Amino acid sequence: MDALEGHSIFKACSAELDTLRARQNTQGKRLRQLEEALQLCKTFSAGNAKRLEAMRDLTKIYQTTKEELEGQTKAVQEQNEKKRMVLDELYRELERETFGPPKPSVPSGDSLGSYSTSENSHLDIDVSDEGSTVEVSDDESV
Repeated sequence: MDALEGHSIFKACSAELDTLRARQNTQGKRLRQLEEALQLCKTFSAGNAKRLEAMRDLTKIYQTTKEELEGQTKAVQEQNEKKRMVLDELYRELERETFGPPKPSVPSGDSLGSYSTSENSHLDIDVSDEGSTVEVSDDESV
C-alpha cells in the first residue's frame, strides 16, 4: 500500500468517523429529548394520579354529604309532620273550647226542607231548622 492510498483510506475513515460522530450527537440529542419527554410524561402522569385521587376523595365527600343531607331532610320532614299533627289537635281543642263541640254538617232527624209548587209557579220552601218559610217565585210580578 502506498502513502497516497493510505492517506485516501485515512480521509475516508476520518469522514466516516465524523459522520458517525455527527449521527451519534444527533442520536444523543434525540435521546436527551426523549428522556426529557419521558420525565414530563412521568410528571404529568403523577399529576393526573393526584388529580384522580383528589376526584375520588371529592366523590366520597359528596356522597357522604348527600346521604347526611337526605337523612336530615327526612328527619325534618318527620318532625314537621308531628308538629303539624300536634297543631291540628291543638286547633281542634281550641275550636271545641271556643265554639263548643262540633256540629254535624247535616243535623240528625231534621229535614233539609220541603218544597211544593202551586199552579201560579210559586215555590214554597219550608226550612225546619229555623221554622221559617221562604217563598221563591219565578213570576216576574212578585
